Amino acid sequence: MNSFRVFPSRVFVVFATFILLCNGSASAQALRLEKCTIKKVSGLCGSFSVPEDRAHPERRSISLRVFAVPPTTATRQPDPIFLIEGGPGISTVEHLSESELLGLYRQLAGDREIVAVEERGVGQSNGLVCPEPKSRKLQDDFDDLVTTARTCLPAVQSHAALDQYHSLNAIADLDAVRAALGFDKINLWSLSHGTREAILYAERYPQHLRSAVLEAPFSPDQHMPAGLAEREDEVLRGTFSDCAEDRDCSVHFPKLQQDYQQALAAFAHGPVPVKIPDPYTKQETTIQFSRGRFAETIRDLLYFIPEANTIPSMLHAAASGDWKPLVSVSAHHRIADAGFPFGMWMSYVCAEDLPYINPAREHERTKNTLLGNYRIDQQKAACAGWPAAHLPNGWDSLTGSKIPILFMVGSLDVITSPALARRMAAPFPNAKVVEVAHGTHLLAGQPGEDECVLRIESDFIRKGSAESLDTGCAAKLVRGPWK
Repeated sequence: MNSFRVFPSRVFVVFATFILLCNGSASAQALRLEKCTIKKVSGLCGSFSVPEDRAHPERRSISLRVFAVPPTTATRQPDPIFLIEGGPGISTVEHLSESELLGLYRQLAGDREIVAVEERGVGQSNGLVCPEPKSRKLQDDFDDLVTTARTCLPAVQSHAALDQYHSLNAIADLDAVRAALGFDKINLWSLSHGTREAILYAERYPQHLRSAVLEAPFSPDQHMPAGLAEREDEVLRGTFSDCAEDRDCSVHFPKLQQDYQQALAAFAHGPVPVKIPDPYTKQETTIQFSRGRFAETIRDLLYFIPEANTIPSMLHAAASGDWKPLVSVSAHHRIADAGFPFGMWMSYVCAEDLPYINPAREHERTKNTLLGNYRIDQQKAACAGWPAAHLPNGWDSLTGSKIPILFMVGSLDVITSPALARRMAAPFPNAKVVEVAHGTHLLAGQPGEDECVLRIESDFIRKGSAESLDTGCAAKLVRGPWK
């Protein structure tokens, strides 16, 4: 392997272009990085070609977008931080090039380079984006997963072998870029679905990993949407409890549980018709708002503290007959949003999750929950016609690794409970689980959260170990204002 580093301090400053040789294939591949600016963020840009199907490299290739940003310090550590975002489907390159997010990443990285490898199927890396309707209507935002998948499939299938888009190929891509850049060891910072890939990388490429941060952890053996309905109910109860214990929230919404039950009762005879202005046509339209979509909307709001803190007011409005706030939010949270690679998301979940779920068992588990079997049935029907991968037996088993891993989980994470995070961490002897008080799936928006969580994560990366890590602030964070 070429031992040359792409970012030694003098080389980064003096040269605008680097050509590194990747010795991982029969014919060396040149990786060319050039100085660039994306959204006013300066760094190095390039593209790296990988075979779409590694078993048939003579077929289609994918050009992965790579963006790297140096530290602002005079010294540089030899092991950079590679980002793996969530979704699946969020672009690391787009996030790293956001000035505000770059500031947060730099706090994490300290004196290390930050490298974003855009995942296959995302953005400019053969993005699997659905075509937008020629004449969009608000009703289009309420299409179910089956309709969206059926509409999207021909467009994305025209330029992708959809069974080649999954986490195992994604981590192989990432490691190929690591090797091409000449790094022996890297650190990973991962979020949500990206933490699944970080775990897989730690287990399959431990010799090249120094440490990993898993924010909002999601295990390979967690197969969504199994368990989602039960966890939503748990987190909603926690939200109601937090409201009851908060002076302002309890004064404004003294009968929150009653508001919730009254809103649910509106679905006794089917969907609730809601008249609302269509932002696309500028005409008033009627949306048939189903209980399933209502449950999904509440679950979406629970991902993020500032949005979760609007739930009491929205339930109070619905109980009073005003459903417009919830319907507007529901339209905004559609999964196949413009520009989002829904085709990539489908390929991943249909390969990695649906085949491992027992629908009958889930129906039994969910029958007394808010979400019920709505998401299970939707996803099963959508995946039935999607040409996803058949992954090797045991790919999702937690085999463990000695790599130091930091699991950062919110106490009210709507995907992974702290108890589940601790079970997930058990096979990793050098792992540490930190529970963030009142924290949601996305650990953002709480007063003092940035200072606390970023400081814990940056200390962990700097040390490369969880030993003597000061995590006390995580238990002291407050929820923040209700809206």
